[in-house]
Amino acid sequence: MRKKFRTIRMARAAHRAEPKSAPLPAVTDFPPIATKADDLEAIKKAVEDAAAISGGLWLSYLFVLSYIAVATGAITHVDLFLRRPVRMPFLNVELPLLSFFAFAPLIVIITHAYTLVHFAILGKKASRFNEELRRQFPDTETETLQNRASREPEPKEVRDKLRRLLPNNIFVQIVAGPPELRRGVFGLILKTIAWMTLAFFPTSLLLLL
Repeated sequence: MRKKFRTIRMARAAHRAEPKSAPLPAVTDFPPIATKADDLEAIKKAVEDAAAISGGLWLSYLFVLSYIAVATGAITHVDLFLRRPVRMPFLNVELPLLSFFAFAPLIVIITHAYTLVHFAILGKKASRFNEELRRQFPDTETETLQNRASREPEPKEVRDKLRRLLPNNIFVQIVAGPPELRRGVFGLILKTIAWMTLAFFPTSLLLLL
């Protein structure tokens, strides 16, 4: 019995003494598209594509909300008391009063939610461009004598020039535009337009309804 236990202990000791196999190397063979993950040109192209869609979407959003606001504002207290049908402007179509006030708030909420989601995605793409721009062109603490002699552009100058290449979209400029457009009076105007159209206007319309 002692010999058996001794044999088992020796087998365990030999097993512990065996060199452990090295961990498998991490897989680094990514497809060629992985090179575009940190490519500023590819990120800028994604921002431009999203901004091109958001322009038409923003105008459609404002048109739908303005159309419902005009139709709602034309309804009087007498119309509510007598339950007269609602005549839609420009279309000259009459809708039942109860149906209008049942579906109009839903249309406002759905349209507003879809617009917010789209602009949130656009903001993420613009923020990604802003972060990658700062990572690839970090600020230098002091300007070197060689830069002064050769008049090479500073990283901040390069960043500002690349920011000016972004599309003229209000929400893109608020997130990743050049400093002179994001700050000061002009930046205040851009933010006021965004808050008025995406927060104040739909809230006021729902209260009106």
